[in-house]
Amino acid sequence: LARAADLLLIEASTPDGTHLEGHLTPSEAGQIASLSAARRVVMTHFNPVCDGVDMLGQLRRVYDDSMGEARMAEDGMRISI
Repeated sequence: LARAADLLLIEASTPDGTHLEGHLTPSEAGQIASLSAARRVVMTHFNPVCDGVDMLGQLRRVYDDSMGEARMAEDGMRISI
C-alpha cells in the first residue's frame, strides 16, 4: 500500500527490542519505508516507554538518509503534501 509514497505516516509504538502486539518498532517501520521506497517518513503513535529513546536513530538503521527524509511526529505538527 505504501509503494512509492511521497509521504508515509507510520506508527512505531515501542522501541526496538520490545514488542507490543499489533504495533511496530522503529526498525520495522523503517523496513516498510525502505521496501516501499517512500520519499518521506513520519513516525507517530509513541508510547511513554519511547521517551528518552532515539526512535529516529533506530528507524535510520534501516531507512538511511540516502532513501529520504525521516521525522518524528509532534503534537500540533502540520505537514504540507
